[in-house]
Amino acid sequence: MTLTELQESFNLNGFNWTRFVRGVLSSVAVKVQLEEEVVVYSSPYLDKMNKVLSKHTVRTIQNYLTWQVVMERVSSLSRRFKDARAHYRKALYGTTVEDARWRDCVRYVQGSMENAVGALYVRETFAGESKRMVSDLISKIQEAYVETLEELSWMDDQSKEKAREKAMAIKEHIGYPDHILEESNLKLDQEYAHLNFSEENYFENILENLQAEAHKSLKKLREPVNPDMWIIGAAVVNAFYSPNRNQIGKMTTATTLYSEMPFLKASNPIIQ
Repeated sequence: MTLTELQESFNLNGFNWTRFVRGVLSSVAVKVQLEEEVVVYSSPYLDKMNKVLSKHTVRTIQNYLTWQVVMERVSSLSRRFKDARAHYRKALYGTTVEDARWRDCVRYVQGSMENAVGALYVRETFAGESKRMVSDLISKIQEAYVETLEELSWMDDQSKEKAREKAMAIKEHIGYPDHILEESNLKLDQEYAHLNFSEENYFENILENLQAEAHKSLKKLREPVNPDMWIIGAAVVNAFYSPNRNQIGKMTTATTLYSEMPFLKASNPIIQ
């Protein structure tokens, strides 16, 4: 529906959808008009939200939102804050286990700077021969799949041909994108050029990175889709198939990722 229709359908106790959307997208200089279409995932949820908002004061809602932000960011704060959250979770859920600090840090750096960590990881541990072997394996899978199509009695010839075309058009994402290993890597440099991290200010680094990721995501609204974009980092142990992108991928073959990343653990002052 359009932004105008969204406003008319879900007023949410006076919430201005157009002002909200325009405010968010103004951070990346993207303009939206009232006739712009948006995807509304859950109309029944928004219907019920109207009733919830009408029952509570603005103060209560503000407190709730503030609490959600605090709980989301506690993992980025010092030990006394994490201990307070641990006590809260124990009382609420009965859980007591908290990951080691260094493990949290490794997971965060790996998740938020995938290509930078991926480049370090591949140089340290990933054998080039493994990438070729997995690529050969995918080719054999494609061939076997096409052969089995001929045995299917329930599929007509036109459908078989479309299935064959899709199978042979699968994009392979094996191990890592080649550009992350280039010596003079302008593409990788540009990916992080806007970030200005400090070794002393971890929490501030987190906020800066959150803002950068949000801007990166918002800018995609007006950018052409990149069909070759990697959807998972090189330092992630996983295999996947993406039906929307028709991509198949096999990530690194490490048995235990953390134990094979000494370069990251040793060079990060936060983890130390």
